[in-house]
Amino acid sequence: MRPATSAIDLAFFISCAALAALAQTTSPTQPMPSFEVASVKPAAPLNMNGGRGRGGRGSPGQVMFTNAPMTRLLMSAYGVKKYQISGPSWMDTERFDIVAKLPEGAKREDGNLMLQNLLAERFKLSVHRENKDLPIYTLVAAKNGPKMNESAEVPAPKDGDVAPPITTPLSQRKMGPDGFPIMPAGGRGDLIIQVAPGRMRMKVTMETMAQFADFLSNELDRPVMDTTGLTKNYDFILVYAPEPGGGRGPMRIMAAPPSDGGTPADPDAAPTLLVALQEQLGLKLEQKKGPVELLVIDHVEKTPTEN
Repeated sequence: MRPATSAIDLAFFISCAALAALAQTTSPTQPMPSFEVASVKPAAPLNMNGGRGRGGRGSPGQVMFTNAPMTRLLMSAYGVKKYQISGPSWMDTERFDIVAKLPEGAKREDGNLMLQNLLAERFKLSVHRENKDLPIYTLVAAKNGPKMNESAEVPAPKDGDVAPPITTPLSQRKMGPDGFPIMPAGGRGDLIIQVAPGRMRMKVTMETMAQFADFLSNELDRPVMDTTGLTKNYDFILVYAPEPGGGRGPMRIMAAPPSDGGTPADPDAAPTLLVALQEQLGLKLEQKKGPVELLVIDHVEKTPTEN
């Protein structure tokens, strides 16, 4: 049996993990690497169907962000989660478009340092790091144990193998008995989220509990540590109710599971995430508190300097 993990051990783990993620610095005598050329400008206002900001690699040798809030830029530049960023509230609402060209021969990891330098130049960004005690979650096995299937062994993909495209439009796919379109069989390490009125369905294939905990930390905007002791890859489906106005953004756990292990009061309603984890997967989230490494924004301009 795996020994219990103490709160002190968890706090130490979180602090060390965050320090490793944030340790992206250059020598004091070495200049920060820069993009060959970069365009930075405020994004056009989002329409009613506006979605989440996109960012990352564009064409080869290019970094591109579209409708990206400052928090998204900082997450990419410093390798942190959203809950690790402490700064003004407008960083979640003001959005920007960035297109930048990497110098010839630049390494992939250089792109983050170049983005840090670009934000400092165009937004006058300055930051520091500090620890702060914050609420965290631990993912544990519930009383009756996990209810997930271990993934079947899948042959490793050969060089040149490409996943088959999904050619059937979503509107033309057959609907399953749960009200969601039937998706094609997943491959290695797939996590697919589907949204229907009043509920969300997460289909997971070939994922570890550590990967699942990392996903939950993004959903809950709070650190989630895997202490289940489960070391295999798992396949499962999780159906739960999104918070009002939510989606795949940060969500709050509003209700505890019923003490008798029964279903929520409304049998037709999708359960909250906390209830769904326990009833469908045999897992629980336990709340604790521990030090988390934060990226604190000392100064940042709302409008970038001209290109």
